Amino acid sequence: MDVQVIKTGFPSIVAEGLPEGATVDEALNEVGISREGYSLHVSGNPADASTVLQDDDTIVLVTKVKGGVASLYLLKFGEDTKELEFEPGETLAAIFNRYGIVAGTGGLTIDGDPATLQTVPEDDAFVNIVPKVKGGA
Repeated sequence: MDVQVIKTGFPSIVAEGLPEGATVDEALNEVGISREGYSLHVSGNPADASTVLQDDDTIVLVTKVKGGVASLYLLKFGEDTKELEFEPGETLAAIFNRYGIVAGTGGLTIDGDPATLQTVPEDDAFVNIVPKVKGGA
């Protein structure tokens, strides 16, 4: 079986020819990547070294942050800045859902760059919900 391995900040690697029932740890050893200092996700779900893989799974290693919790700062027009805590690897949609935040029909930016609800923010990111502006005259 083949498994894709993605480590933040590095190109992805494919671990090829793994035996059925291979674990995350076995796949990482096969491609020579250490899991030290990273949290693990398999195909979008939290995982650990003993997680059994399926063909075409994707292992994502995300840099651990202080205490396993990250923070972002939400700027929304007309409201005070809010600090939101989240687990590394979560999307903006998951974070907003947990805090009851509605993004609306405007745009999103993270640290000034365009983003979507499926974007995974980094620790200490500044997220801006940009209101939709109607043309006038």
